Amino acid sequence: MDEKREQGKLPGWTWAVNIVPTVIATAMVGACLQFDLSWWVGVPIAAAIVLAGLLWERAIEQSISRRNNNPNESEKHMKSSAGFKRPTIKATSRAYVRLFECFRTPEEWLSFLSRFRVEHPASGMQRNGDCAVRVIDLSTGDLATLGLEIPNEIKYHTYIATARSFWTESFTSATQRRRRVWEIGYSQPSTDEVFDR
Repeated sequence: MDEKREQGKLPGWTWAVNIVPTVIATAMVGACLQFDLSWWVGVPIAAAIVLAGLLWERAIEQSISRRNNNPNESEKHMKSSAGFKRPTIKATSRAYVRLFECFRTPEEWLSFLSRFRVEHPASGMQRNGDCAVRVIDLSTGDLATLGLEIPNEIKYHTYIATARSFWTESFTSATQRRRRVWEIGYSQPSTDEVFDR
């Protein structure tokens, strides 16, 4: 219980995040009085400084919350009801691994590779954690038709500004397409839609 209470506390230095923007905003308003500056300039700037301080404080709270949410657990066991957890797999081959996990045995995987080619197209900026794979049919050279259970395209993307990561999986059958989006840290897809080709 004490450990959970300690995890909920912010470090002592964060008090400055509340005080510094307020002091600067007050100084800005005081400067308007002292130097006969227009209120139409000083007040909006002071309000913007206070707002920036609030956003800064919120960003720090989210960062500390993520750090306390068991960062060492594997990605597939992550579940969250409040906030987001940072993925632990850092290599850009994570999309390839996710495709491999669709198969029950190594023999099925090897049989799959004998009929299809797995490509790694460029997807965003690698340093942002982006990666992707596409499954190509060797006989046609086009994106493979694998049905609605095995994806023929997988993309992983991290939005750095919000620290949210997503899997986007595409499936294709002879008559239908399926698109599924998983947000990292949740046990259910946020989007799973099937539509006609």
